[in-house]
Amino acid sequence: MSEQTLTTAPSMVDVFAAAGAPTKFFNGSQLQKRYGISSSTFHRWRQNDCPHKLPEPRFGEGKSARWALEDIVEWENAKKQAHVA
Repeated sequence: MSEQTLTTAPSMVDVFAAAGAPTKFFNGSQLQKRYGISSSTFHRWRQNDCPHKLPEPRFGEGKSARWALEDIVEWENAKKQAHVA
């Protein structure tokens, strides 16, 4: 009797990660906690004329908006570089 190897199908997270898709998303409340800011400051940071302008969410609007971890980290690094320069 030959030995058969069973393989499991990759999860959707694995499939998306292999395709370069973000693996973690933040909602507005999570970003407020990350930066220790109030909801009014968070909404101000979403305005186009704010110097701390957050990146655009990957999907959703209002309370359903979601930001990709990669976009947030890139934004944080850009803010650090601008502060150093």
